[in-house]
Amino acid sequence: MKFVRDGIDKVKELSAAAPVDCPRGWGAVSFLVSGAGMLPFVSLERACPIGGVGSCAACRHPPNPERVERLRAILSELESLRRDGTLTGAEYEAQRAALLEVGAVRRAGEGMAIAAWILVPTGLFLGAVGAWLVERVHEGFLAFAVGGGLSTVVGLGLAMAAAHVRRAPREPRHGTGPHRG
Repeated sequence: MKFVRDGIDKVKELSAAAPVDCPRGWGAVSFLVSGAGMLPFVSLERACPIGGVGSCAACRHPPNPERVERLRAILSELESLRRDGTLTGAEYEAQRAALLEVGAVRRAGEGMAIAAWILVPTGLFLGAVGAWLVERVHEGFLAFAVGGGLSTVVGLGLAMAAAHVRRAPREPRHGTGPHRG
């Protein structure tokens, strides 16, 4: 009866979550435990009560209008500090970028990683089915095997590129880094 004990432990783990400060400006949000499926196959996951997703990065819910107005006021104050000469142009750009990047939801290389997760299994399946069909049925199915192999190679290449993009150090913007030339 280990699966019952594991299920109870998972429910305890999922329900004992501290509130998270919503990056879209909706304040402290406690993720709720939601279940799906039919007994005995039940999937328990945490879901945001606002966006209905399992992580803040996947949320597509619109931002809080009050937060947008507050951000607009902060940006206009930052602009006035730049005009007054309190902030230099580079300091203004750095502060502005820091304020606007808080709401960013996509990480570098995320699209390539998703494509790799789709292409590699599909390619392996098509390659295996194509090879079996070539062996058992007809040589005309060689296109399936070759297409599956190509799909797998492209998917693995995308996975490696996504890993490289995530690990690569970011170059500073607006010419503030070392001069190349």
